Amino acid sequence: MLAFIFYTVLMIVIGIIVRLFWIPILIIGSILIIILGIIVSSAVTAFVFEMFNALFTNGQWDGFKTYFAYSLVFFTVSTVVYMAIVKDIFKILYKLLKN
Repeated sequence: MLAFIFYTVLMIVIGIIVRLFWIPILIIGSILIIILGIIVSSAVTAFVFEMFNALFTNGQWDGFKTYFAYSLVFFTVSTVVYMAIVKDIFKILYKLLKN
């Protein structure tokens, strides 16, 4: 019974904290999801490139770190460019709807 009361109070406190800091949590969570997406996409791309390299060089496996670095740069730049394009679209739509 003591554990039940403890976890109930803990859930209520966590709920209050989330409610108070909802916007910062949402912003931080969104940023972390974007970063995680970039890292996972880069890792999968690097793994595929390394598999192609191993396929075409009779099983030689040596370039994952290089492919990962190139993929990380590519996906980071493409994400920043995509975010800038979306931001510009929203700014244009806001100006059009404002007038």
